[in-house]
Amino acid sequence: MLENIENKDEKNVLYEMGMSSVALGRVKYRVSRRELLACKSEDDFAAKLHVIRLGFDRLLQERNKKQWFIDHGKLMLGALFEKADRDSTKLFDAYDEMMNFVSIESNWKNIKDELATRDVKIMNFYDIALDFILLDAFEDLESPPSAITSVIQNRWLSQSFKKTTLATAVWSVLKAKRRLLKYPDGFISRFYSINEYLVPVLAWGFLGSEEELNRSCTNLKETIVDYLKCLFDPARTRYTNLDDLSFDIEMHSKNYLQLILDNI
Repeated sequence: MLENIENKDEKNVLYEMGMSSVALGRVKYRVSRRELLACKSEDDFAAKLHVIRLGFDRLLQERNKKQWFIDHGKLMLGALFEKADRDSTKLFDAYDEMMNFVSIESNWKNIKDELATRDVKIMNFYDIALDFILLDAFEDLESPPSAITSVIQNRWLSQSFKKTTLATAVWSVLKAKRRLLKYPDGFISRFYSINEYLVPVLAWGFLGSEEELNRSCTNLKETIVDYLKCLFDPARTRYTNLDDLSFDIEMHSKNYLQLILDNI
């Protein structure tokens, strides 16, 4: 499929192909991001999603490009933890374990099976990393569990005690979720291991009383959303052919990652 459209260069030809796929009912997705990404209609969102999936598939065929996303994802997390004055050692251990796990091809069948239970339709960087992991995390923190809000809103607890209690609350929630996993040592379990360290920092950053950290977390969220809007905008990302598309995705990824690092 990729070879058939690689050398086409008509304006927005990939978008038009996406619209054809939408009309045929071939573009499936877990949740609509139409409003968030400023799409004109549900079909417009679906067609652009089809295009962006193709672009990431093309870009990440190259091992060095995959490694760039792995390395800079870790760099972004490290910068956030440094801003929050947290030790990132255990987070990095969990992150490296996840990256090693997903790099083993024999694990992919079970990963796909696990993600299907979460209604993730496609094994693609957008669907897994950007939509399921990042956007869902931001949404969850807009309506956090009572176990988290009760800690943060307790005026009688000191800041340090709140942070410790918050980490314990997150650990308890994830422990209960682990019991329900089909694969106790699979992708979701490793995802929870990352969240065990990351969620308390994000929750404190978005909901706590440290203004500088709050600004950093808010900038992180806004920059990631604008990055996605950029990808879903044919005026900023070329939908002419796969070479142009993957090049633009790579350049936008580098530019927005630098913006994140500059503003954490």
